Amino acid sequence: MTHTETPSAPLVTDTQTAPGLVTRPGRWIDNWNAEDPAQWEGGGKQIAARNLRWSIFAEFLGFVIWQLWSIVVVSLPAVGFTFDTGQIFWLISIPSLVGATLRFPYSFMVPKFGGRNWTIISAGLLLIPATGLAICVGHPETPFGVMLAVAALAGLGGGNFASSMSNITYFYPQSKKGWALGLNAAGGNLGASVAQLVVPIAITIGAAATLNLPLAGWIWIPFILLAMWGAWSTVEELRGALVGFDVPVRNLLRCRRDARENRLHLLERDRPRPLRVVVSHASGAVPVSAEAVGFLLEAPKSGFDALAFAPQLRSGCG
Repeated sequence: MTHTETPSAPLVTDTQTAPGLVTRPGRWIDNWNAEDPAQWEGGGKQIAARNLRWSIFAEFLGFVIWQLWSIVVVSLPAVGFTFDTGQIFWLISIPSLVGATLRFPYSFMVPKFGGRNWTIISAGLLLIPATGLAICVGHPETPFGVMLAVAALAGLGGGNFASSMSNITYFYPQSKKGWALGLNAAGGNLGASVAQLVVPIAITIGAAATLNLPLAGWIWIPFILLAMWGAWSTVEELRGALVGFDVPVRNLLRCRRDARENRLHLLERDRPRPLRVVVSHASGAVPVSAEAVGFLLEAPKSGFDALAFAPQLRSGCG
């Protein structure tokens, strides 16, 4: 009698853990998992906090640049500009319009380029509106069209909010995301208040008979360079955060499609239906389920002709 041994399956125990963090050149991190308590307490918390600090600082400067024109415009007549009320209105409103519009594409930049890379790029872009403002407001002969274009560039600061929030989302576990994103948003929005406080003081320093408006842009250049250096030297990239431009769009479309299908199949799901109700209609008595009755009662609130649709609800009956 021969005895044949069959190989046993490998033993699986609860002691298996997720792969550890792997760092690569360029401050890249692999295997990031903020939901892993061991990884979070073993250094992940410090990495997330460091990235949050520099994200807040870069976003703070974005809000500063975004608000500069609304502060400076009121002083333009005092230094020789002769814009009318409509033109002044456009110089104030165009940064808000551009900034709000840029938040949509900016939200896709972190998954495409990486949080560290985009923080450096988005902070560096702030040099353009800051320098442009400093040059333009120092020359009262600057045409309105040029002033409007430079004011529109200040909208780059408004877009920073979306990319900053998108970046920080990847670093924190679900239980701490609200705190981190709230702090990130609050620290960024603080830039608007600081700009309104600091700029009026700065443009009057050293000024005798006139205002030194160019300082409204120049004073932020060192801080922007500091934000770029901080992002380059201390902020990490998460390999798992990188996806193509099409992935967020596909996810959005899939969510919308799933929601639509769930609504269409609401009356087709199999479940106990002990209650049967008859709805009187011109086409005759229509038996419907209790679920369909709830649909009929709620539909008029959204403008839907529930009674006209009643015959089609027979498929929802028991």
